[in-house]
Amino acid sequence: MADQRLNVLFIDDEDWLLQALRRRLRSMRLEWNVEFVNNGSEALRHIEQKNIDVVISDIRMPGMSGTALLKTIQERHPEVVRIILSGYVENIQILEAVGASHQYLAKPCGAEKIVEAINRSIHLRSHIPSQCLLRRVTGITNIPILPDAFERFMKELSEATASINSIADVIEHNFAIAAIIMKLTNSEYLGLPNKMISIKNAVQYLGIETIQSLVKVTGVFDLMDYKRDIALQIRTINRESMAIASLARQIALSENLGKDEAEIAFCAGLFSQLGSVLFLMDKSSKSRGYLQKLKSEPLVIPETEKMLFGTTHAYVGAYLLSLWGFTDSIIEAVLYQHDPSKANVKIFNATTSVYIARELICHLWAVNNVEIERQNRVQLNAPYLRELGKLDRVAVWEGLCNEQYNCRVVQ
Repeated sequence: MADQRLNVLFIDDEDWLLQALRRRLRSMRLEWNVEFVNNGSEALRHIEQKNIDVVISDIRMPGMSGTALLKTIQERHPEVVRIILSGYVENIQILEAVGASHQYLAKPCGAEKIVEAINRSIHLRSHIPSQCLLRRVTGITNIPILPDAFERFMKELSEATASINSIADVIEHNFAIAAIIMKLTNSEYLGLPNKMISIKNAVQYLGIETIQSLVKVTGVFDLMDYKRDIALQIRTINRESMAIASLARQIALSENLGKDEAEIAFCAGLFSQLGSVLFLMDKSSKSRGYLQKLKSEPLVIPETEKMLFGTTHAYVGAYLLSLWGFTDSIIEAVLYQHDPSKANVKIFNATTSVYIARELICHLWAVNNVEIERQNRVQLNAPYLRELGKLDRVAVWEGLCNEQYNCRVVQ
């Protein structure tokens, strides 16, 4: 029987550290096949000879740096998960490594934290059956940004009157920029010990100067270079995502879930359609077919995506966010956006808020694009809402939606 263990490769020029890691990770030997090398060249030879699933590398090493190594792995073996494990380095070195890596772990780092980071990075991978799609998603550097959105972002950064609030407002209106900002603050790239759930708090932590430095580093932000019809569709997806995010936040607040849960709902709503963008980035015949479906079905149903790609945009988006170290609550809300009853926690939370917001916005877009009777707009999962004791709140959510979008709900 073939070895089903996860193949993990550690790279560090300090042999004593590799020996320490070998001892500390001995308990994982039944689940992982762990190997250790002390330089980048040896690591590349190792990867060429074996099917490595995860690499964890130091940044500062003699000869080939960790950043150069990870960039090479990204180009040659995009399906490999790439994590940095490093001590103190200059901020510019860290920022240069953002695009080539998925996460950053700061030394000293306990074995439990390493195990958690690796397991969280790969636990959704089995839901992406296409090796081609897996390589594309795992290998991406970032989500390309529409040129006009990037221009607005740069303009705000250059304004003498720019503030944390004004910059956060621009970022909250574009999922591609927001994804990079949240990636930086959901891992330890810049020393943040806790994961961020609020875009505004993330901007506040990074500061305007750091964000200005980010845009100067090659590979952190890229402009979108796609055909006009795909670019237009991604613009539509961004608008839909923003609508879902805003409504999900309002629903969470209306249910007295608290500010933190409302921010989780907003972030998850904003990133809920990332998987759709990744499908469009595929540049294959399936992608073209998906584009045509999106034009006729504003928010494509999961069954259609499964027929084309073998998975759904919810799984693909959640997988990318798990690679980037996002908090479990955001990942869960993206993953279960179509059916929160499948989530382990049976309470009304951010996941439920995103589901309701998505259903309302989905049918609103359908009415705007297709001849559908307005009174037959949307059907929510009544048994699930009844189980949560929230079925009588539908009218409230309808009111929130009506305030901005003039839509109706049918149970």
